[in-house]
Amino acid sequence: MTTWIRPFKMFLTEPIVLTLSLLNGFSDALIFMFIQSLSLGLAFIPILVGYVIAWVSFFPATKRNIQERRDNPESERAQYESRLWWLLYTAPCLPIGLIGFAWTSLPQCHWIGTMIFAAMIGIANYAIYMATIDYMVRAYGPYSVSATGGNGWARECSFATLSGLSSNQGGLPYRGDRLADNSGMPWGTRENWERALAWAWGPAGAEGACET
Repeated sequence: MTTWIRPFKMFLTEPIVLTLSLLNGFSDALIFMFIQSLSLGLAFIPILVGYVIAWVSFFPATKRNIQERRDNPESERAQYESRLWWLLYTAPCLPIGLIGFAWTSLPQCHWIGTMIFAAMIGIANYAIYMATIDYMVRAYGPYSVSATGGNGWARECSFATLSGLSSNQGGLPYRGDRLADNSGMPWGTRENWERALAWAWGPAGAEGACET
């Protein structure tokens, strides 16, 4: 029972797990909202391009981090929090991509603008998952399974709440497709942009956690 409860306890009582899990869950839920809202299959190509760009970008970032850990074997920041260094620069792609995607979705705007900002969301999504899981696995050691379990729980809850994949059309009020239909695309993504802007500060908080 203790093992079963621990992921939920860590999610609610560990500020770092809570913040990074919310950021991770919201980012993943956005991808599922794209699945609901975009009707053209080719529109998912920019997200894939964003994943590839983020994947490639982690090679030099990881190499830099490995060298920093070798140079500072006694530093907790070098061993743990420095794993979030690259996320400090890629996480802002989430709010930037969201607000850009919203305002380039207007009928008078060329489609390429929307696709560019969708790729930025893909970059942020990959980077958030890669960096947060790597950090929590190393930082929590034998309890990493519980920490990442709370992370997975947040993704599932965000997926259910934000994307609202349900056969009941009158069910969850925050369905991705209904958000676009009822609010209009620009203002329909405004709330998501505000949440992303708030949660994008999570890596910065974890980065400086060891100093406090």
